[in-house]
Amino acid sequence: MPTSVNPTGRRARLRRLPAVLLVGALAAAGLAACDPPIAKPATPTFAATVGIEPQLYEAAAKPCDPANSYDKPGPIALRNLLTATYGAISAGITRTCDGSTSEHHEGRSLDWMADYADPALRTKALAVIDWLRASDDRGNANAVARRLGIEYWIYNKQMYGSWNGFNPAPYACAGDATSCHVNHIHFSFTWAGAYKATSFWRGTPLPTVGTTGSSFRVDAQAPAPALATTQLAGGRTYTVEASGIYHFGPLAAQQADAECSVVNGVWTASRSSTTYGSSSLDLVIGGNNGLGGSTWIPVTNTGGGCNTVDHRYRMSVRSGSAVPLTGLILDGRSDNSGGLTVKVTPAG
Repeated sequence: MPTSVNPTGRRARLRRLPAVLLVGALAAAGLAACDPPIAKPATPTFAATVGIEPQLYEAAAKPCDPANSYDKPGPIALRNLLTATYGAISAGITRTCDGSTSEHHEGRSLDWMADYADPALRTKALAVIDWLRASDDRGNANAVARRLGIEYWIYNKQMYGSWNGFNPAPYACAGDATSCHVNHIHFSFTWAGAYKATSFWRGTPLPTVGTTGSSFRVDAQAPAPALATTQLAGGRTYTVEASGIYHFGPLAAQQADAECSVVNGVWTASRSSTTYGSSSLDLVIGGNNGLGGSTWIPVTNTGGGCNTVDHRYRMSVRSGSAVPLTGLILDGRSDNSGGLTVKVTPAG
């Protein structure tokens, strides 16, 4: 701008500054403009042929199982990655079961105490959120969040949910810094993310069920869901078949299968309506909301919805997107033994 039309006279004032002060002021301005951006965690690179996980949500079970309240590998790995990037910031995973619903009780949530009220911690937290939500070089939105198997996070009164494209939405809270997640970020993981069985860690998403099907085993004593080694393809129908017998106690007569159990010497499905976490003695299949469940159709119905011939049961499942499959036997499992085999096969 010409000096003659500068209404503030700024150029004139700069000319009157001593040369050493002028050089120092300009140097300081240049340094401020070139401050390096805040670091972001190291991210693997993926070949163009490598797929990416869908945006999923798997709700926590209620009531929780105390035996399942232990830190899972995925939250541990993210905590370690954040520590490696930003230094030691307090972080916790598992909470003791108290009757409420939370992925913390299942060991698949991480609270990272990056307090929004602290400018330095807030800068780091916002950098992490940008990192999670950024698109990759192939245009996959929220690429890191999906590859980590994160289903949502909450920070500073905002919920970033997979069901909402990880866009922030107001989060209802009691008003204090903890319940409003002002003093920390809460991350929750899908079961694949909890088990560290996602592309961020393993290099590729879980493979899709092949034409001949695939099987996985559900341990009757395991308190956490078993994760299948393959996942469903979106828009395809599958037949899930469960087979086998396990023991829900030390006695030979204490037997159960996917749907029925022995009551007074008779196989019955009557326990199947019992609340989760007690002795319902049922196999539940999951992967996300509305997928699977515990409604099994006996391959051979020998009465009352049971199959005492070969203890095989089936259900049909279908998902709109790729979904990892889980299986869990609903029981107190303090003295269980054995397990069930689950086979997943494309239908048609």
